[in-house]
Amino acid sequence: MPTLQEERTALIREFSNALPIADRNARRYRTLNFAIAITIIVSNLFAAFLTGDSALGGKTIAKKTASAITGKQPSELAPGWRYICGIAAACSLLAAISTGVNGVIKADEHRTKATMCSGKLAGLKFRMATDLSPSRGTIDEIRKAYETLQQEYREYLT
Repeated sequence: MPTLQEERTALIREFSNALPIADRNARRYRTLNFAIAITIIVSNLFAAFLTGDSALGGKTIAKKTASAITGKQPSELAPGWRYICGIAAACSLLAAISTGVNGVIKADEHRTKATMCSGKLAGLKFRMATDLSPSRGTIDEIRKAYETLQQEYREYLT
């Protein structure tokens, strides 16, 4: 039967092994969430700018974009403008898809849970590391908390 110090050391080692995994998952969800948010913002802004500029005669960017795509200067509200509308529509579609994907995969929720898991795990590790002479009750309490954490946050610890 292991001594209390051996159990303490084993628990600290388990926490040390699990913490980088939880941190990596939290970072991955933060990065995913940020990338989706940026895609939504940029796509919507570009679509709004193109369509708004087109509505005002295309003086800023819409005519230049249409010229670059077709190789010709578009006439007023001529077929060249269809390309601008197509690009704006594609940007809007990308923004809609990104919003939908973000909702389906629940990136915000996963990011929050992964961060909570990492924080709770770090707290358990800190508590065990700072208690240099833990009692049987303390070790059992921390082990129980860790088992609960493993069940509650299983997907963020693998």
